[in-house]
Amino acid sequence: MVAADLYDVESLRKAFDGAYGAHLVTPFFTHMSAAKELEEATNLVAAAEGLQHVVWSTLEDTREVIALDDDRMPTLDEYKVPHFDVKGGEADALFAEAGLPTTYVRMSFCWNNLLKGVAPHRAEDGSLKLSLPMGESRISASRPRTSARRS
Repeated sequence: MVAADLYDVESLRKAFDGAYGAHLVTPFFTHMSAAKELEEATNLVAAAEGLQHVVWSTLEDTREVIALDDDRMPTLDEYKVPHFDVKGGEADALFAEAGLPTTYVRMSFCWNNLLKGVAPHRAEDGSLKLSLPMGESRISASRPRTSARRS
């Protein structure tokens, strides 16, 4: 076990030293920031240059199917769904541009979430109900703004 910091490339390199490969993921929901997630991915790519293989936990870039000027869904800075779009857009491209042998794993929903309070339950009428309790939680730290279509 080796400690590393996603904001310290040298600590990441030390963690990867001697390893054949690594499974990499960024923790968007610890900070709710697209900018921080992109910084984390950039640092992981820089530190992983000596690895033989990387497994990158990514998501789809929703902007490929929902244009930034489509008002059916808010645009948060330059993203429709920041934690998807940073991973599936900018971060995936960083791995490809670096020439790292990478397997891209896209799991939009981790099934173990069903074991932690969001499991389906029976409604009063007997039907199964799946709820994603958010309370007053924010979905993103970004503020909505109008943006031009992504090229």
